[in-house]
Amino acid sequence: MNPVEPTGFELVKSWAELLYFFSGIGVLIVAGFGLYQIKLAKEQIESAKNIFRKQSVRASYEAAVNECNRFSDKYFPLAVELSNYLAEQNISFFDDAYIEEVEKGFKVNFDKINKADLEKLAHKSELIGKLANGIEGFALYIVSGVADDNIAFHTLGKVFVNEAERISKILPFTNSEQEDCKAIWALYFRWKKRLEHQKLQIEKVEIEKRLAKAKVEKYTAIGTEKA
Repeated sequence: MNPVEPTGFELVKSWAELLYFFSGIGVLIVAGFGLYQIKLAKEQIESAKNIFRKQSVRASYEAAVNECNRFSDKYFPLAVELSNYLAEQNISFFDDAYIEEVEKGFKVNFDKINKADLEKLAHKSELIGKLANGIEGFALYIVSGVADDNIAFHTLGKVFVNEAERISKILPFTNSEQEDCKAIWALYFRWKKRLEHQKLQIEKVEIEKRLAKAKVEKYTAIGTEKA
């Protein structure tokens, strides 16, 4: 029996089925390659993010070091000069004025200040202005996150808190706007709390040491021992 020649339709159908089969394989290959590319792209993005984070951290460390050095070299001498002037002129303004908590935040109380001190301080207005600008600029770098907070705190924490407190007390008597104080106040209270926390931690350790040395032994009165 002679084999029956396939019709044109059957040939087309066979080729179509074959092409469909291979096209499915092709789609799988393309899909697999696409998924690989997506995975590779994600890895590249994560790698770029990690590099950016490291660069950002490094930059913030460098900014903190630079700002601390700049403050120490340029503005700390001004703070020392102001302190010397206060001692020479017997100015008690910064001791008499004090910061107190109020309903909407904090304010400086000037009830006990000597008005004559303000006249004496007016002679150092230029110095005070430069010191205030330096403290504000330093605070802006830290509060904005440009410079690393921890490095700056461990380097100049106590110095900044002391000088920021002095400047915050005198700023109301200068031409400075309230906006100029925001960064100073923000960093002042943040670091003041950290310094207080550190102090309490040290006191806690000392108290625990003293308690360990002063253990109370229990004594039993004569005649109350159990038989």
